[in-house]
Amino acid sequence: MVKILAIPFFLFCLSTHLFGEIYYGRIFKDTFYPLDVYYIKGKENGPTIMVQGGIQGDETSGILTAQLLIKCELIKGNLIVVPRANPYAILLRKRQVNVDLNRRFDKDYNTFYEDFLARAIKFLARLSDGLIHLHEGSGFYSPKYINALKNPFRYGQSIIIDTSNFYNKLCLAALASKVLEKINAEIYPVQFSFKLFNMNTLSPITKYPEQRKSFTYYMIKKLKKPAFAIEVSKNISDLNWKVYYQLKTVIELLSELGVVVKPPKDMFCFVKKEIKKAPLITIKNEPLGKDVSFYPLSLVKFESKDFFPLRWSVVSDNSSYLNLTLHKCVFIQKVKDLFVLDDGRRKKRVKVNWIDWKRSFDKPILVYSLNNRLKFSLADQDIIAKEGQTLILFGVIDNVNNQVLNAKGIVTSLSKNDGQDLLRPILLNKKRFIKRYLTLFNNGWSFYIKYENKNIKWRVKVYEAKDKGNLLLIGNKVFCLSKRHPYVRIPSGKYKFVFDNDCVCFINNCPIPFYNNSSFAFKKNKIYKIKVFNSNTFDFIWKGEIICQSKIL
Repeated sequence: MVKILAIPFFLFCLSTHLFGEIYYGRIFKDTFYPLDVYYIKGKENGPTIMVQGGIQGDETSGILTAQLLIKCELIKGNLIVVPRANPYAILLRKRQVNVDLNRRFDKDYNTFYEDFLARAIKFLARLSDGLIHLHEGSGFYSPKYINALKNPFRYGQSIIIDTSNFYNKLCLAALASKVLEKINAEIYPVQFSFKLFNMNTLSPITKYPEQRKSFTYYMIKKLKKPAFAIEVSKNISDLNWKVYYQLKTVIELLSELGVVVKPPKDMFCFVKKEIKKAPLITIKNEPLGKDVSFYPLSLVKFESKDFFPLRWSVVSDNSSYLNLTLHKCVFIQKVKDLFVLDDGRRKKRVKVNWIDWKRSFDKPILVYSLNNRLKFSLADQDIIAKEGQTLILFGVIDNVNNQVLNAKGIVTSLSKNDGQDLLRPILLNKKRFIKRYLTLFNNGWSFYIKYENKNIKWRVKVYEAKDKGNLLLIGNKVFCLSKRHPYVRIPSGKYKFVFDNDCVCFINNCPIPFYNNSSFAFKKNKIYKIKVFNSNTFDFIWKGEIICQSKIL
């Protein structure tokens, strides 16, 4: 197995393996929709292909296939792998939460968290030379109508393309047909064979116009790069079978695109073992903070040593939300049980021995987090936040059971508008709120959180994000980059990045993000292109260049 060593202060990991190097990073690391990215460099140079799964939360096969691909041996070329493109939907095992993420690529939307994910995914696509998108569709594709499960509007067991000829550069239909001939030769039963599905979305008379909002269409039309979608069928019950053949199809497609992947000798056993594998899981319960007044809070720490950090998660018996990025839960009230989830599927029930809560409080205290930083506010106290941050309400310390906390002006659950916003992530985006509940002020807006049990409220003041993205490079000397001064010459050496808050940067064509306080070694006689984004919304801020000359004296 490949071992990844974590470098704690900027979520960037590096592993040297037989086939080269694996880099790991997390975009949106302080939100409820963290995006894990794996960048694999092969032993030999070649094109860079992006492989993505989990854009819809109920399509497990693509998630597992992408995970397994990372553990294969890469001989030639490079891979950008995103196993879980929509982590919150995967946790809930829903196709979508607010909107279908795979229908947000036709323009730059700016309303839901899915829109921010789409921006980051587009950025990763621009760093690649092609795309393989992994899906799990219902039924079985057939060019002619046979029955309700086999017809032109079922996607299962197909390789989907948007056009036959790719701008006279590459014949996608011929390439896919070549792969299908190899894969189908060994498939049993034969009725599960894959078919070529040309949606012909570049034509004005396509039968599938909604696909012009999809990720593969964006790659073909906007970026002019080859793209394929591999769909296995939800109507095939054997998950091992589906992942095995989806992975084999990915490997064959990659080979045709110039990226050579060597799978394990006994790949089916490898697939079966990895799907069933469970990591070492520990759940710790401990009081939070040194202040005695906060003794009733219980912090549940969830620890997993799995290769893929977001695969395993925990919810309580009332399906409360887990803080995914820190693997922590804060409970104001006791819950009966905790459940360990594997990509949204319940795997284990865990009993927790709760600390005895007996202390009473004179004033209610609201416990919440802003971008994973735990905070406390007394009744009627203002909460200060920034546009794009994630607010989670953990509850109120006042010995009242069945608490109801209502963030006025926003519906946090589209399926259940019950006025209860406890433990539901709130994206602080003005477009998500009903205007009549907002109060505008200079450089921001505000709304109220109402504690229905005692008719108490807190005002949340949200300031517009105006990060300039100023970047300090701190080594033996200090250098500054900004919008006004986007170019700098520095001596080579190791530097620490110091940003304005809520910023993230990327260097050259590497898809791994660098956050505040992360480090990078700049080599002499090289030019490094820097791009800076808002870390919550992925809005572009500025770009610049760092030119290295000689060693630091």
